[in-house]
Amino acid sequence: MNRVRTLRAVCFLCCVTVLIGCQEIVQNVPKLPKPLISPSGGKFTSNPEVEIDHIDPEVEIRYTLDGSDPTTADSLYSGDPLSFNYEDTVLKARAFKTGYMPSDAASASFLFTWRRLADMNYARAFHGTAVVNGIPYVYGGTNQAPEYYNPGTGTWTTFAALGNTRYGGVGAFAAWGDMLYAIGGYTNTRVAEVERWNPVSPDAWSAMNDLAVARQNAAAAAVGDYIYMFGGATSADTYGTTTILRYAPAGDTWSTMASVLGSGRQYLAASAIGTKCYVSGGLSGSTYVNMASLEIYDTVAGSLTAGSDMPEPRCYHAMAAYKGKIYVFGGAHGSDYLTRVDIYDPFSNTWSSSPTVAPFARWCLAATPLTDGILVTGGKDATYASQKSAWLYVPEND
Repeated sequence: MNRVRTLRAVCFLCCVTVLIGCQEIVQNVPKLPKPLISPSGGKFTSNPEVEIDHIDPEVEIRYTLDGSDPTTADSLYSGDPLSFNYEDTVLKARAFKTGYMPSDAASASFLFTWRRLADMNYARAFHGTAVVNGIPYVYGGTNQAPEYYNPGTGTWTTFAALGNTRYGGVGAFAAWGDMLYAIGGYTNTRVAEVERWNPVSPDAWSAMNDLAVARQNAAAAAVGDYIYMFGGATSADTYGTTTILRYAPAGDTWSTMASVLGSGRQYLAASAIGTKCYVSGGLSGSTYVNMASLEIYDTVAGSLTAGSDMPEPRCYHAMAAYKGKIYVFGGAHGSDYLTRVDIYDPFSNTWSSSPTVAPFARWCLAATPLTDGILVTGGKDATYASQKSAWLYVPEND
C-alpha cells in the first residue's frame, strides 16, 4: 500500500515521501512563489488597470474576482490588464506549472469610493431624485421621461411622463410616504403646478393643488407629515425669495411659514435629518452672489438658526443626508465647476471635506441616499452638456 506525506519546507520546496514496500523514496517538489498584483489594492476614484506578473514567464496564472482561492478551472490571465468597472473587488491569483506545487494565492482588495453605475436612459440636468420603497426615481429636468433604477439588475426603466416636464429650471422634488411630488419649476414660464405619482396608479401623474405663486429654482425636503419648500424665484422676487412653504400631502394644502430665510436665494439645496431641514448655498441678489451659508429650520419649533458656513460657496449643487451627516456634491462657484465633496456633522456643527474628489465636475446634478451609499445623477459639465451618468458615492470607502 502506498502512502504519501507532504511536508512544507523553505525555499518553496515540498518534500514528498513515498513509501514503496519497505523502502522510502524522498522527492523534492518545488513550490511556485506567489504572483505579483499591481497595483496591490487600495481605495480608488478611477478605474485602475490591474496587472498580474510572475518571476517565471512559463507559469499559468489563474485568478478569481470573488475572493475565493483560484484553481486550474478558474480564469486564465491573458496578460492584458484587468478592469473592475468601479465595482468593489477582491482579486486572488495563483501560479500553476507542471512539475511544481501551485503557489499560495496572492490577494488584493480594490475599493471604490465612487462606483460607476449604468447610465440613465436620458441625459438630464435641473432634475430631481427621490427614493420610494428602496427604489431611486429620477424625474423632471431637460424635458426627459422619468426613470427609476433597479439596484438588483443594475438597469434604468422609464415610467409615466410628468404632465409638465419642468425642463427649463429646477422645480422642487420630494418623496412623501410612498409617493413622488414635483413642485413648481419652469417650462417657458414659471410653473405653479404640483403633480403626484402614486405606485398604486403608476401609469400617470395626478394634478394636486397649485402653488399660490409660481416658483422655480427652489429646494424641498420631507419631514414627518409635510414637505417643506425653501427659496426659489418668483415674479415678485426674481433673484430669490426668503419664503418657506409647507405642503400637507394628506390634505393637499399649502401654508406659508412665519420664519423666513436670512436672504433671498435660488438654486439652493435642502435635505432633512430627523425633524430639521438643512438649507445650503445658492445664488442671491441681482449680482448673483454665490452663498456659503447653511440655515437650519426646526420644523417643530418653526424657527431658523444659522449653521456653520460651507467650506466653499456654491450653487446648482446637490445635497443628501446619509447616516446622520449631510453631504454636498458638485455645483458651481463663479465659473468653477466643483469636484469636492463637503460633509456636515450636525452634532458638532462642523464641516469637513472628503479626501476623495468626485471623478467628474458637474452642476445642476441631483443626489439621494440609498442603503449602501448616495446616488448622484446627471448634471451639466463645463461645456453645458447634460449628462447620463449615474454614480454611487460610498462614504465608508472614503
